[in-house]
Amino acid sequence: MEKLQEIRANAIKALFVIMAVHIPLSAIAGHFASGDAVSPLIASAIFAVIAFVVCRAAGPQAQISRFIVASALILQVAVLVYAFRGHEWQIDIHMYFFAALAVLGALVCWKTIVVVSGVIALHHLVLNFAVPYWVFPEGADFFRVVLHAVVVIVEAGVLIWSSKSLYQTLANAETAR
Repeated sequence: MEKLQEIRANAIKALFVIMAVHIPLSAIAGHFASGDAVSPLIASAIFAVIAFVVCRAAGPQAQISRFIVASALILQVAVLVYAFRGHEWQIDIHMYFFAALAVLGALVCWKTIVVVSGVIALHHLVLNFAVPYWVFPEGADFFRVVLHAVVVIVEAGVLIWSSKSLYQTLANAETAR
């Protein structure tokens, strides 16, 4: 499907622009919010580079490229939450997970939404117990993790439905030609 490939190619390009912006943004956020610009900068850059290398090796249309690029973006959001550790805005930065997940709907790939929702859930669950202050300003909060998981599940459900619907519409349009 040519149109689907075009949409996905444009989405991947846009995601790389967003990831490139996240690299200095992570450093600036870390500098002002927690006094640590270096570790957010390095982590954000590593995620972007991994995504770039995988996408170049597998190709921008490969499913693994969508999975890795999308996961890298979500992990860059996690880096921003980390950069704001101890800051009063740390919990507010969590909203960016939901915005980034919505942006990933542009890939028109329900499997990517499932993978990335899992990445978000694992990030929150593991860090809630391992290093809680990297996730929540007040430390571990299992019920907050559950609340965030419910919101991600609802959003993911709508994105999965939207992706499948758009995919089917594009397939029907191509068949009608």
